Amino acid sequence: MPSDGLTSLLLLLGIFGTAVFVIRVILMFTGAAVEGLDGDIAIDADVGDLGDVGDVPDGTGDAHGSTRAFNVLNLQTISAFAMGAGWFGLAVWHRALGFEASAGVALLLGSAFGVFLAWLQIWVLKKLLVLQSSGARFDPTDAVDLVGQVYLRIPEHDEGAGKVRVAVTGSMRILPAVSEGEGIDSFKSVRVKSVRSDGTLVVHPVES
Repeated sequence: MPSDGLTSLLLLLGIFGTAVFVIRVILMFTGAAVEGLDGDIAIDADVGDLGDVGDVPDGTGDAHGSTRAFNVLNLQTISAFAMGAGWFGLAVWHRALGFEASAGVALLLGSAFGVFLAWLQIWVLKKLLVLQSSGARFDPTDAVDLVGQVYLRIPEHDEGAGKVRVAVTGSMRILPAVSEGEGIDSFKSVRVKSVRSDGTLVVHPVES
């Protein structure tokens, strides 16, 4: 393969993988939800759910959560592979790592690093699912009066649901949450005020 062609291929792979990652992070901070972005036509999940690092079940303990979490492996795993293979392969090909390599070696090393990143993402997701399922049967009302952290931005005045991460009965949970007052940005601390019949938490900001 001509050198300029290899550079273009690796660059496209790196840009594609990085673009998917950056888009997910931006949407997580803005609280947006996009149906099907995680690579499965039937999926209907908030873009901010894991992902990254992947989609963690929402704590209800049903089989649907686990299935939904593994559905994201399509586009997410492909993008992780593309990002690793593209940038690492490009670094090898252009001698950024301090040694000279042929096109075949650059492709091989780039692909190996891409496979590693994809495997690492799957491994992290599985660990999160194991942690989530360790207390599969739990009562959302156990979260009342607990302090958690906003994982996906919560819109103001009950205009939509975000996600909060809270430790309940020894397990870290990511649960749907709403605010009856002002909107609450990602990574802000909140306290659970009450729980609605559908398991959605009603939260308010913790005064700093």
